[in-house]
Amino acid sequence: MSAPAVPALTSDELKHACEVLNFDMSDEELGIYGALAASLVDGANLIDSLDEPRLPVKYPRDAGYRPTGKENEFNAWYRKVNIEGATSGKL
Repeated sequence: MSAPAVPALTSDELKHACEVLNFDMSDEELGIYGALAASLVDGANLIDSLDEPRLPVKYPRDAGYRPTGKENEFNAWYRKVNIEGATSGKL
């Protein structure tokens, strides 16, 4: 089993963060915020564990490339790809 994407926050890390940010918290407050942080970490790890949806490819496309020079002289394009698709329509 692999390590979680977001590691759990230890109480020492939370205390250190409070010190660095000049927060004065009691042990009770640290416990409350620690529990809140743990639930956020659990949620992030749950989302990370889900399978990414795979939608069917309707029109094949190439990997594309990052245009440079004269082809992108105003830096308007980040990536250009070729998608073979319908001969008519909005695009």
